[in-house]
Amino acid sequence: MAAVGIVVWTVIRPFPGTTISLGDTERWTQPEFTQLEAVVVYAYLTNGYRQALRSERHRNNRKARWLTRAYLIVSLGLAFVAVSAALAIVDRYVIG
Repeated sequence: MAAVGIVVWTVIRPFPGTTISLGDTERWTQPEFTQLEAVVVYAYLTNGYRQALRSERHRNNRKARWLTRAYLIVSLGLAFVAVSAALAIVDRYVIG
């Protein structure tokens, strides 16, 4: 149950991210933007992509870390259930 809570709270819950705004993309078709030198346009776009990538990479790394922790908790829970079942079998058929 704890693993499910961790996944819901830290992985599924939406976090704010960095995106390129639609207003910004609308400017890309306007003459003041299309008449710029190609190097300036590429630098501008690359900077925007870099910022968005950094933000998304951070969010994905955080989610991966919590998914790993939840996986470990579920694995420990399953191991506990297996040990409990083995002890119950031994108690019923071997000892008693």
